[in-house]
Amino acid sequence: MNKKHTRTKFEGVRRFVRYNWPFYVMGLLCGIAGILLLRCFSFPSPLPILIGVGTGLAWFWLLASVLAAYWVYDASGLYGWEWLQEIFPQSPKSWANIHAGLDESSLRLGEIFPDSRFQVLQIHWQNLPVEASLVRAKKEKILSIPPIPAAFDELPLAEAEMEAVFVIFSAHEIRGLQERIRFLKELGRILSPSGKIIVVEHLRDWKNFIAFGPGLGHFYSLKNWRFVFENAGLKIFREISWTPFVKIFLLQKTIPAERID
Repeated sequence: MNKKHTRTKFEGVRRFVRYNWPFYVMGLLCGIAGILLLRCFSFPSPLPILIGVGTGLAWFWLLASVLAAYWVYDASGLYGWEWLQEIFPQSPKSWANIHAGLDESSLRLGEIFPDSRFQVLQIHWQNLPVEASLVRAKKEKILSIPPIPAAFDELPLAEAEMEAVFVIFSAHEIRGLQERIRFLKELGRILSPSGKIIVVEHLRDWKNFIAFGPGLGHFYSLKNWRFVFENAGLKIFREISWTPFVKIFLLQKTIPAERID
């Protein structure tokens, strides 16, 4: 692997704004319109209060989302991936990085685990919606490892082939509950008995609501993820809160109870 991972200052927040630019255009328009309405027109009570609240929220979420994105994607150290060395004191012999069209991690993972065999897969699906932000992200050309296209529930890997599987801000792109369960089951199939799955996600909670406002609907709740993992035959052996806005799930296969005759 000759390509080298480089990440420039503010790269994460710039991409975040670029992929979600309609939200920012709408927020700016609402914020400006609210100010103009309050300055140029008189309204009966309580309309000025409502317009003022709406205008304030528009400006607040524009700023808060940018600051939160910078914190998560640039300032927190998440994308350095050095924290994985604690989870894997010894490099896994094999790993797979699975994404939905935006790969910002495979090159760095290859640097951290230089002697490991690896595969990079880009999953796809039919009959499910695809978020507009993901469509825009797929169009951007970034330095990455060419992926192998794969159906989300039929990965081209052998059973128990991988000691580590990484799914970084990608699993939520599968918008159906049963489909997410099928996807996680497939990850369990390719995972070795002692292997680990690393799932990184934002959560649908009050902290992400404060930061991202209406964008919260793009995420899923902690309860939802725990339900998905349990029904996929996986167990959480550790949860890491990375900034107030991101949860890292460390998963293993569920070991069936031994039968006692």
